[in-house]
Amino acid sequence: MNRREFAKRTVHTALAWALPLRLPALGNVGKKIKIAMIGTSHAHASDKLKILLELKNLYDVIGIAGADADRQNAAALLPAYRNLPWYDKEALLAMADLDAVMLESSMEDILDDAMACVRAGKHVHIDNPPGRSLPQFEQVLTAAVAGGLCFQLGYFTRYSRAVTIVKNLLDKELIGEVFEIEGVFSKKIPDARRKTIEKYYGGAMLFLGCYLIELVVSIMGRPDKTTVFRKQTRPYLDALFDSELAVLDYRHCTAALRSSVLEIDGGERRHIIFVGTRGKVEINPFEPGRVVLTLDEPAMEFNKGKNEIGFADSTDRYTQQLTAFAGMIHKTTPPYHTVEKELEIHRVLLTAAGYL
Repeated sequence: MNRREFAKRTVHTALAWALPLRLPALGNVGKKIKIAMIGTSHAHASDKLKILLELKNLYDVIGIAGADADRQNAAALLPAYRNLPWYDKEALLAMADLDAVMLESSMEDILDDAMACVRAGKHVHIDNPPGRSLPQFEQVLTAAVAGGLCFQLGYFTRYSRAVTIVKNLLDKELIGEVFEIEGVFSKKIPDARRKTIEKYYGGAMLFLGCYLIELVVSIMGRPDKTTVFRKQTRPYLDALFDSELAVLDYRHCTAALRSSVLEIDGGERRHIIFVGTRGKVEINPFEPGRVVLTLDEPAMEFNKGKNEIGFADSTDRYTQQLTAFAGMIHKTTPPYHTVEKELEIHRVLLTAAGYL
């Protein structure tokens, strides 16, 4: 790419766009939140637990529950789990001073566990995607709100600097009316994991493509129609839909979103681009994050042509997210989405993943 075409942004300017709004000031959020984790089977579990333990001014981590003996023994060998007590779920949820639970259960158990937490009066962080049942998901969120409890969905991209920048640019309509969206979110999984992904997710779209669906629907709303193309490229191994395409059809826009578990170094090609009548904006790659805005005319502080919006590289997915969760509990940070919006996103995701 010709560097002369770029209008470089300073890190300080970009961070003003990138940082989420209304996060609680560290050290000024009241008493520590007593939190526990249920489940260790989710791929994000140990990394999130590590961040919880680092946020000592916000959280007091009580312990872990919900793992069978084999998973508990395997998890106990990892650094994040060392020196933490293990409990039965029932005993953990019966603790009167436990405030919140981070759910890292399997896809089969996560909504049952979420409802048990809400009934026990605990705030819940539900890792993504939040199960395979829309009615059960709705019951959990409705019960949480009725009980005055906070819920947070675990999509790490919601607190990504790159995603926050793009949402701000789209809100300001700098690229005009969006008429085309294209995205890819893939990786290569070992053959040994295929059966597990098949059992709990069914295919790549629910497993990985959920991040694309969440982002597009949060911006564009529910599509008029969702068309799904699902491929089983290794039928001699299993029934996993390992390469999937979802086409979300809006009145003036089409979004083509792809996900597979077959792509070597897929993380390097994870991207999304929004194309509008006056320009386009792209995240490529999602991590550590890079945003390029292309305009037909100068707008705000951006030049005509390509503007690369620079910001400090980051591979920390969870600090902003879990800081925001503390803010929700302390009522200094609003929910990321309403119940209605969360249900809209999950309905489209389950449709794209073949469950509706």
